[in-house]
Amino acid sequence: MPLIVQLNGFVPKLEVYQTDNSVIQDQNAPIHLKNLINHLKVVVKDKEHDWQVSFAELNQIQLLCTTFNNETLTKLVMEDIFSLCEGVMAQRKVLIHSMLDFVYECKMVRDPARLNIAFYHPDILKTLAIILKSEEVIPFIRQSEFSALFAAIKKSNIFAESDLGSWSRPKIATLEKLFEGMLISEKTVEPTRFPGGDHHIPALIMDRLRRRGIYFSSLSAPTSPTQPQPVLTRNASSLPNTPKRVMDPLAVTESVPPLLLSGLSSSQTLIRTRETPPPSAPPLHPAPQEGGEKPFAPALK
Repeated sequence: MPLIVQLNGFVPKLEVYQTDNSVIQDQNAPIHLKNLINHLKVVVKDKEHDWQVSFAELNQIQLLCTTFNNETLTKLVMEDIFSLCEGVMAQRKVLIHSMLDFVYECKMVRDPARLNIAFYHPDILKTLAIILKSEEVIPFIRQSEFSALFAAIKKSNIFAESDLGSWSRPKIATLEKLFEGMLISEKTVEPTRFPGGDHHIPALIMDRLRRRGIYFSSLSAPTSPTQPQPVLTRNASSLPNTPKRVMDPLAVTESVPPLLLSGLSSSQTLIRTRETPPPSAPPLHPAPQEGGEKPFAPALK
């Protein structure tokens, strides 16, 4: 039966004794009974599931439990109500230790398929889904920091802080001792693999190391051509690969016909060259014609 249902069922049973003479005539007994009834009403109010009942509320119910002159009322309060809260808190203590072990294993195990979920408390996944507010419990745990998960579990107020501390303190002490031992061993234990002093490497070992060095260097060498490549000039690398025309220093300079010079200014000079002169080249300075001007002869360069 759910916890909130049981706590709510105690209220009408306790209210019967508010008019009982054994309770009324007992000093402070009516006040104790009234405080217990009022607190039970507050605890179960607007609660949808048992995990909404905090550890502090359970502890407060136990603090309000006391004995009365009425034996039946005392049995109801001390054996039913007090014992119920005691049993719930003991179950939550076992649950929180198993839950923290489960969260720790989820963070440490690389393959989630290797998690032995059946080994843990059956209410772990359901409780973690409520605390972490996520249906995908295992992926959420693996993506979150352990400190954030621990803080969320503590903030839920479902478990006692003493129970959380009884799990975390041994873990912290173990880690501190581990790192302390590592630091001490690093400072005090002398190295044995490469002791100090003068050492001579045998020739056989040197030859083996030399052979290994040659082998690994050949594996890491680039696979580029070993033949030297011609040096490329800027023109050769940027221009198309066309035959380069070589100018003959003995190229013949030809005169330009007068008709072509009529549209040019006197300050311009045209030179036409060719590599091989024709078989019958005209004279460079033709004879002047009668009644006409002397033809213009371009200057030789």
